Amino acid sequence: MAHTILVADQLDDERSRILALLSEVGYHVIGASAFKQAARLATSISSALLIAEWHMGSYNGLGLLNRKPIGSPRWIGLMIAPSEPGQSVRNEAKDLGATAFLVRPLDPTELVEEVTRALAATELRGPARTSLTPGLSAEIASQQARVVDVTDDGLRLEMREPLRVPLPASLEVTLPTLQLSLTATTVWARRTMPSVFWFGMKLAQQGSSEAHKWRRIVHALRTSS
Repeated sequence: MAHTILVADQLDDERSRILALLSEVGYHVIGASAFKQAARLATSISSALLIAEWHMGSYNGLGLLNRKPIGSPRWIGLMIAPSEPGQSVRNEAKDLGATAFLVRPLDPTELVEEVTRALAATELRGPARTSLTPGLSAEIASQQARVVDVTDDGLRLEMREPLRVPLPASLEVTLPTLQLSLTATTVWARRTMPSVFWFGMKLAQQGSSEAHKWRRIVHALRTSS
């Protein structure tokens, strides 16, 4: 198998067991013991799959799903959690690209099955997101943000300051560079690092003229990247 898998787990014994198991069944695996180490590796290796702890110190393992090099296919993640997560957490993880949660203690058979299933999904699906660097500037709730990546029906935003007001369920996202304002709903909001906040936004009116304009813009960004 040609696939490379990045395993980010703070527990040395657990990480070693995962690496050994996946190596035995033919995968090329690379391990990381901390979030920052995994983030560096994510930008320097060609990997289709991430296996990461949900909580890595003060970081959220989901943040690693956003560390792929520009131009690389978006990868899939399997998250390791100490207990079954709630539905809201599962929804956020799915939006970011995680396909499953693995609850400790890890079952070796389940792990291999989930890895096989996730890698098969990377081969079947087309490019869902288009990454933007350095990112379009945006404004939400009168605060500055940047667009991290886009899809045909939404976008993800990064904000490097605390929210001054709670986000309403539906709000306007202004993109000055594109001379466009979108009405969007907040699918999820999460602090991915101590001072960095991420928001998953979905177009509120899929059949509107602004939605059609947005899709034309996304298509142009995708073909030019």
